[in-house]
Amino acid sequence: MVRLANREDDEIYAVVEKVLGNNQLKVKCLDGVTRHCKIRGKFTGKKKEFVHVDSWILVGIHTYETNPKCSLLEIYNDKEIHDLKMTNENWSVFGVEQEQEPIPDIETIKKESVVLDDTFNFDDI
Repeated sequence: MVRLANREDDEIYAVVEKVLGNNQLKVKCLDGVTRHCKIRGKFTGKKKEFVHVDSWILVGIHTYETNPKCSLLEIYNDKEIHDLKMTNENWSVFGVEQEQEPIPDIETIKKESVVLDDTFNFDDI
């Protein structure tokens, strides 16, 4: 199950632009703002998940600070990124097109539906 951003808790999707070292990242968030991101202790140590440039992550925005800063909350793998692209977010900030097929309206479905012939006879085979 993919963890989705909770806007009420100031969570937003981001992509890593640069790994700065000392558990810090430079990230570009979905709102277009470049932020300084702190990697929390959960993601460090022996069992850490590696974060690299172009990794998709979920961050929590520090609204109480004047400088644009955030904390790492989640790192997404390739399958989770694919699932995220199916959501109704504007991924163009990341340079990615939405993978979801447009949902056709009912009139288009009626026009494209195939009428089955009920007079099929197995003897014709």
